[in-house]
Amino acid sequence: MLGQDIKVYVADTKFFYPDVMEVCEDENGDAYYTDKPILVVEVLSSSTQRKDRTIKCLAYQTLASLQEYVLIEQDFVEVEVC
Repeated sequence: MLGQDIKVYVADTKFFYPDVMEVCEDENGDAYYTDKPILVVEVLSSSTQRKDRTIKCLAYQTLASLQEYVLIEQDFVEVEVC
């Protein structure tokens, strides 16, 4: 599992910092980003919720390696797996 120090690269030169991600194989050799996460987890807040559910969700769907995108509410008990 990787924390917030590593970025995820998606198409159109977009980079995101997920709250947590898991990467099994990454052959790009870069210590600062990956383009092959299998799991991305975002903890939702009122200020990030809209971007996490729309922009990031659509961008992450372009990653062939991604198996699950998990959204966790911080203010109440709810977990959404995409």
